[in-house]
Amino acid sequence: MLAMAMLFKASRAVLGGVALTMALYLYLFDSWATESMAWLFYLFSFPGVLVGALLASVAPSRKPYEVLIAAGWVILGIVVNLTIMLITMA
Repeated sequence: MLAMAMLFKASRAVLGGVALTMALYLYLFDSWATESMAWLFYLFSFPGVLVGALLASVAPSRKPYEVLIAAGWVILGIVVNLTIMLITMA
């Protein structure tokens, strides 16, 4: 995910926001997942992280809030991806 953001020449702040969000998501998911099949949700959420990272790389943002805006794009990508997964599973 970070490599794709680097291909789009994202700034250091955007890369930091993407990395911070991905690390926080891994930590929170690890505290929630108690069985091995739950990790499939983590793996299948990578397309959402990728879309969020790419949007954070190309979207214009204000310099002081660049990390938070990048994190918001990645969180939005994760939420949309997991929502689509849960709707198709029901």
